[in-house]
Amino acid sequence: MVMCYGRESRIPLFYAMNATPTFDLTSISETFERLYWIRGEDSILVTDREYGTYANSEFVKNDVDGFLMILPNTDRNVKESIAAVKDTIVDSSNYYSLPNGSHGFVTTKKIFGRHPYVQHLYYNEEDEERDMGVFFTLVEICQRELEQNIIIPAHMPLYTRFFNMGAGTALARKEVNSNKVMDYASSAGYMAMISDIMTDPTEAMWWKYKMNQCSNLFTNIKNAQDSPRLKLFSEHNIEARTFIQFIAYILHSAVLKNLEDGSLTREFTVQSAVREMSGIMQISDGTYKRPRMTKSNYRQDILMRNAGITN
Repeated sequence: MVMCYGRESRIPLFYAMNATPTFDLTSISETFERLYWIRGEDSILVTDREYGTYANSEFVKNDVDGFLMILPNTDRNVKESIAAVKDTIVDSSNYYSLPNGSHGFVTTKKIFGRHPYVQHLYYNEEDEERDMGVFFTLVEICQRELEQNIIIPAHMPLYTRFFNMGAGTALARKEVNSNKVMDYASSAGYMAMISDIMTDPTEAMWWKYKMNQCSNLFTNIKNAQDSPRLKLFSEHNIEARTFIQFIAYILHSAVLKNLEDGSLTREFTVQSAVREMSGIMQISDGTYKRPRMTKSNYRQDILMRNAGITN
């Protein structure tokens, strides 16, 4: 899915879906170009980690004006950057914080060349703990599979990367490659983004958060498209559900922006704000020039003042 946001309003404006998922940016460039009429000249292409391949990074650096790309930690340049700052990145001057509660440490360096760009390298201790917990669980599962001579095709990249090659077939790979495990652990908790236009690391992280939010909101629909059981539904129904979700996302983004502008995100989530305001009703009995609202409580007053609503 390609989605276009207003950079200042932070409201989704337009979306387009590809018939088949692809992680090759050159193959979806036509879809991106079709959005030119709405995205304007100052637009920024934001891509997720799955698109952070060498071919895609070369494509955006050479052919796209205005991009923000998340790179995987396996990228050679990212690994070199992590090694260079690993002992110095945790510095109070490098601290960043977002309205949604995300926080951590960041360093930024400029990379010069034919098309100069910046690289933001982030570190978050909570992300490191979560990543390593998931990673060691997967390694244990893969080791049990190999010991029991069970090969799961989806786990083949893990077998080949984190287990030593034994004699004979792939079933002989049972010993964990400690060097590879340590190599993975050395970059856990880090994340790199490159951009030719977004030099503020906090703004870059905010757009990454926005992209994740969009992905999560559309997860159910993507699962519906992938589920064989739901293939009984027509393509028209899937498109209709996607459109309804898009409208809901517009409303969600508008409420979130209102909360962020009023510095209320620590006190309210979008869901709690909507739930709080759902108890207020407008009443018109013919004796007032305009409808009046039912009595509001303290928290509702805060939300109404922030939204510019007077009772």
